[in-house]
Amino acid sequence: LLFVAAFSNVFDSLRFTFMGGLRGAGDTKAILYIIGGCSLVLMIPGTWFMTMVLHCNLLQVWGFMVTYCFILMLLLFLRFNSGAWKKIDMLRRN
Repeated sequence: LLFVAAFSNVFDSLRFTFMGGLRGAGDTKAILYIIGGCSLVLMIPGTWFMTMVLHCNLLQVWGFMVTYCFILMLLLFLRFNSGAWKKIDMLRRN
């Protein structure tokens, strides 16, 4: 279990890196939608389904969480890599 938790930290740290970069550029709505959407669509129902319906063990649920962190990191990376944050005018200039 410790190995899986350590492995998830790789994706978690990359997620926080891309999230911080997007926040610093003022792209906070995209972060809200990505994290909120992933939580509501993947994490909450997936964890409930794995524990209540499939009766998965702790290692399997942690494996799902690693997958969730990877998907979240990938979506934030794609948003960061798209360059859409470069068009945000934080000073509201005309």
